[in-house]
Amino acid sequence: MNDERIVTIAALTLTALTDEGHDSDFAASDLWPAVRHGIEPSPTVAEINQALKLLQLPDIQGVIETAAGLYRPAPDIDDAMVRLYDEEDDDYGYDPHFRPTFADDRY
Repeated sequence: MNDERIVTIAALTLTALTDEGHDSDFAASDLWPAVRHGIEPSPTVAEINQALKLLQLPDIQGVIETAAGLYRPAPDIDDAMVRLYDEEDDDYGYDPHFRPTFADDRY
């Protein structure tokens, strides 16, 4: 797994958490339906777990691990996207207005 892919999955995870208004504990597998269409090939649950580990770093503070494998959005999750890309030297063309589109599963 390369670093750019994990950062992209982390950004998709932050977007899913803020767009869906998560405010309770969740596991990586809970996020998979929201992030699976945002990157090809679809991320594995292991990759989402790796992205969550990145997001809980003190320099990013996007999520808090509440128990083994369970996370909760951090209080300042809205600023975590900026911190995520600041940590990565802006190599990935951060756009603060980016919102991934997800396929509609109704059909």
